[in-house]
Amino acid sequence: MSAPTFDLPRYLQNSRRLEVEDLDWDAVSDHPITPEEVRALTYDMDIESNTIIYVRELLSTPAADDPEITSFLSCWAYEEFFHGYMIKRFLRACGVPVAENRLAEVVKGRSPGYRIQQVAQAIVSKLSGAKFIAVHMTWGAIHELTTLQGYQILSERTQHPVLRELLRRIVKDERRHFAFYYNQAKIRLLDPAARRLTSFLVHRYWDLVGSGEVPDAEVDFLVEYLLQDETSMSFVDYVHKTIQALPGMESWKGLDQVIARTRKRQAHRVAIA
Repeated sequence: MSAPTFDLPRYLQNSRRLEVEDLDWDAVSDHPITPEEVRALTYDMDIESNTIIYVRELLSTPAADDPEITSFLSCWAYEEFFHGYMIKRFLRACGVPVAENRLAEVVKGRSPGYRIQQVAQAIVSKLSGAKFIAVHMTWGAIHELTTLQGYQILSERTQHPVLRELLRRIVKDERRHFAFYYNQAKIRLLDPAARRLTSFLVHRYWDLVGSGEVPDAEVDFLVEYLLQDETSMSFVDYVHKTIQALPGMESWKGLDQVIARTRKRQAHRVAIA
């Protein structure tokens, strides 16, 4: 059986800044936005804006030596920056104050556990070499898939017409990002050693994007806000089944673990209140 092919030029040719100038920005403040939407969008803005820091960390691993990865990451970071920038623009148009040094505040607020994880990642990546790229691609595929599904839920739920269209356009970008990571993972997981390493690390350590970078209370809010009904919960099954199709990931159910951690922390907050 031949290995799957990967068409990098297709991804690079479709790369572009998020187009939003045709949106009715002057009408943004004419429509109500809920406090929950503001909180969720702030979370998304922080994570999207933090992409450039993630790229810096990623390029300290063997991924920096792979031309396909570095080519895509250059476009990916540019596009993700504009996602965060346009969410910030929307929030400000709604009258929500956003500090100019918001990214620095988020980076400064990272948990000690997150910092330890980054050190461990650097050590493991050096020891495992190019095989560690499979971990990054699988991890990235899960992050992109959960992110675009979260945006999709928000776009379907909001009553704000400009926000709905902005999120729809962001989702379109995120689908391309997911396709890159997923197809890269599919190729790299054909290596048995890379598959074993990835399966172990992702099953044991993966967490929702933003965990450790923003306070646990914000992670828990987002999980509960997005997964508040049976319809939105169906995306959990979709994410699990999609990732389980990757070699070595057949038993992955990471979102169940995220939900369990959220419920445990929430119960603890209630108990000490």
